[in-house]
Amino acid sequence: MKIEMKKRIELEIKGKELQKINKLVLDGDCRATQLEGLTDEFENLEYLTLSNIGLTTLKGFPKLAKLRQLELQDNCLNGGLENLAVCVNLTHLDLKGNKIQCLEQLEPLKNLSSLKFLELENTDISKQDNYRQKIFAVLPSVKYIDGLDVNGEEYEGDEFANEEGDEDEEGESFNEDDDDEDDDEEDEDDGSEGNEVGLSYLQKTDLGDDEDDEDFDAEKAMQQNNTTADEEEDEIDEEEVKAISEGVEITNEDSNSRSCRKRKHEEDNSN
Repeated sequence: MKIEMKKRIELEIKGKELQKINKLVLDGDCRATQLEGLTDEFENLEYLTLSNIGLTTLKGFPKLAKLRQLELQDNCLNGGLENLAVCVNLTHLDLKGNKIQCLEQLEPLKNLSSLKFLELENTDISKQDNYRQKIFAVLPSVKYIDGLDVNGEEYEGDEFANEEGDEDEEGESFNEDDDDEDDDEEDEDDGSEGNEVGLSYLQKTDLGDDEDDEDFDAEKAMQQNNTTADEEEDEIDEEEVKAISEGVEITNEDSNSRSCRKRKHEEDNSN
């Protein structure tokens, strides 16, 4: 069941103030041969879709100074585009599937200096040879017709992409800050691990030094004991030499006593 355009607008805005509406979609179940209920009060409207609703004229098109994108595809329009001159900021106009047959019907669009994108697929004029080149010559502000520029290069973007791109860039900057903070935290962790490794190494080094000191002390003690034994042995030999030189007879008992003392000293040193 088709709904009158005025009634469809009321359902779409849901009681909101007209000045706060920036997007209005009236496709599908709306039916109108002319504009009804669409007024200048939609002063902040930027996006308007009136596709496939049966329009035959644009007479009385409201002054929508902020309108940027207008979808009129699959209607029955064969002219009357001069009524769009009040939309001074219009950048995208979709006329696909309408009864546009010649350049004269498009000439009123040259007054729209902001118009950059024009869609004319499934129209009679789009079936003509070199129709794009002809239209570019008549409408110098237009940069893309049916998605192609004057050199036949395809447009690979969205006319609203700049605004979205700015938001994305702000989001990436924030993530970069987060990444920097994460990197700082990782550096701190690495520093802590480095300190732990350094302390462990120093502790092991100190233990190794203590063991070396103990080995050195033991070796030194053994050397001292050996020196003492050698000195005592030298003293015993000197006593014997002295006794012989004085003519004192060395008894076996004395000799055995000295030998016992020597062996005991050696045993003490070995222990």
